[in-house]
Amino acid sequence: VEKGDTIFEAEVTVYESAIKTMEESYETAQGELMDLERKSGNIRLTRTDENWIAAYDALSEAKDEVRRAQTQLEVAARLGGVTLEDGALPADVQDETLLAAQKAVTDAKTAEQEAQTRFDSVNRLGIGEDVVTYVTQSRELREKMEKAQEQITSLAVLAEQTKVVTAPYDGYVVEINVKAGDTYNGSIAAIVMSAED
Repeated sequence: VEKGDTIFEAEVTVYESAIKTMEESYETAQGELMDLERKSGNIRLTRTDENWIAAYDALSEAKDEVRRAQTQLEVAARLGGVTLEDGALPADVQDETLLAAQKAVTDAKTAEQEAQTRFDSVNRLGIGEDVVTYVTQSRELREKMEKAQEQITSLAVLAEQTKVVTAPYDGYVVEINVKAGDTYNGSIAAIVMSAED
């Protein structure tokens, strides 16, 4: 075969039903968001509200960063055969990679404490419960919409990419592990080609 020659054609068998489910999720979230916007039309954010939201976002991100850093430390420790003590490295560890991972956790926790202090400061000024509800619910719904759209896009790209499988380079097909009508899950190579010259 020559580079670009069609090897076989395929289709994602659950494409239509999966797309329908994702579109329904998007439309449901969109409808709920529009309803929330309608019910919250009289809400006007004050400077205090905006400061609270900014501090809340910063604290949320800081907590996420602690989680990410801690996860990376735990993975690195397991790969290095080191047992953490209360989530931290033992004092005798000298491995630079592990020490860097531990420092990332320490720095993230310091940033989290600073973010918590800022949040506590603005939180004392008070914020309307209706504003909190509106902000949190609208964000959750927007995130659902974004996630559904990302899934729709990813599946559409996958469906297009698998529609026609072509030869990546000139060569010979030396093994074929699928036949017309087969269901393919990617657990084995569909075809095997000779090594590229």
